[in-house]
Amino acid sequence: MNEDGLASLLNTYEKSPHFEVEVKKFDDIFRNENIDLIKMDVEGSEIRIIRGMLQYLHDHKNVEIIMEWNPTYRNEEDFIFISKIFDVYYMLYNNNKTILIKIKDYENVSFAFFNMILKPKTVDSN
Repeated sequence: MNEDGLASLLNTYEKSPHFEVEVKKFDDIFRNENIDLIKMDVEGSEIRIIRGMLQYLHDHKNVEIIMEWNPTYRNEEDFIFISKIFDVYYMLYNNNKTILIKIKDYENVSFAFFNMILKPKTVDSN
């Protein structure tokens, strides 16, 4: 954790103390659980976690993920990876209502920090 109270598994805070932690794959921990919604706030490790849950996502087709998109940590390769598995939406809030706007390409996410929701791809998701 740095002096601003920020922490990440990514090496983004050079002055911060470093600790070794044991990491387990989502697939290994929750293999037999029935989970349909996951909220992630893991300071840049979202794509790593999704990569560690690919078997779970294959076996459980109804999982939705809410996560932060921060261009500091994310790139076009990350967007292409998640958009092959999920339909990707901006999550906007207005008058106590959640509004979802589908994101089709990287240019629409390359500049902004926001919450997104990943929904399982549907047959007509093109």
